[in-house]
Amino acid sequence: KGFALTSTTEIAREAGCNQALVHYYFRTKENLFEKIFEQKIRMLISNIFSIDREGGTFEEKLRRKIEAHFEILKKNPKIPFLVINEITTNPERIASLRDSIGGQTFSYRGAVYDLPLLGRHQLRNAAVALETVAALRARGWRIPDAAVHAGLAQVRWPARFEVLRRAPWFVLDGGHNPQCAQTVADNLARYFPGRRITLLVGVLADKDYPDLIAPLDPYAAAYIAATPLSPRALPAAELGAYLQRFGKPVTVCPDPAQAAASALAQAGEDDVICAVGSLYMAGAIRTYLRREHDENSGH
Repeated sequence: KGFALTSTTEIAREAGCNQALVHYYFRTKENLFEKIFEQKIRMLISNIFSIDREGGTFEEKLRRKIEAHFEILKKNPKIPFLVINEITTNPERIASLRDSIGGQTFSYRGAVYDLPLLGRHQLRNAAVALETVAALRARGWRIPDAAVHAGLAQVRWPARFEVLRRAPWFVLDGGHNPQCAQTVADNLARYFPGRRITLLVGVLADKDYPDLIAPLDPYAAAYIAATPLSPRALPAAELGAYLQRFGKPVTVCPDPAQAAASALAQAGEDDVICAVGSLYMAGAIRTYLRREHDENSGH
């Protein structure tokens, strides 16, 4: 039910005590939540970092950390929901102060931060990072405020609504499921209202691409289908045949680099190209655009 919809009476009932006892030890529901949140974050962190004290190679430690992380989530499946849901359903914790294609400024627990990542969901991701910092500080870690502000201001996340060029705009997102596609759709509406958008799409054959494309189609003026660089890729011709049902122009290209070239050739200076559907396209597209930039700038 989440923080907002749960009463201390219900908490006491589930814990097998009376409401007065909850009040005696925690005073408020907010304090109780903070203690639970801190305990769960500490559990996550202590299990992961305890592996550093063990022997083994870097690869062995990394493997054990990954296994420990997923073992904790297996035993505590509601931890991600606890973190994300409380940040999402308690908007007073986080507030957007500025939001443009150049980045975002937001406040969280009274402090103001800059964030170059785009999209409302990235504010929630940043809030999770800030809560983790708070939990580490509670364990004695010395993390200066300046380091936290600098870390958020300088963070980079390639292929997550990443703006690779302007005039025309070229945005790259490796999202490959319906949830990611919805965040891309939200961002297209937020940052590029009224602009002509070409969707450069490539997917793996085992992905739910109909549901991935569904939230994006309202923003698409045209499609370019590409084959991602993976043996599991859905051939561009097959994807292109599927995209025909939306009644918009469809161009089929054999690989991501050629698809990027075709998109740029068709786009006007004010248009937007959004590549989406698979991280297996990201490297080829980034390489092509870097080469195209170097050639045009005379480097």
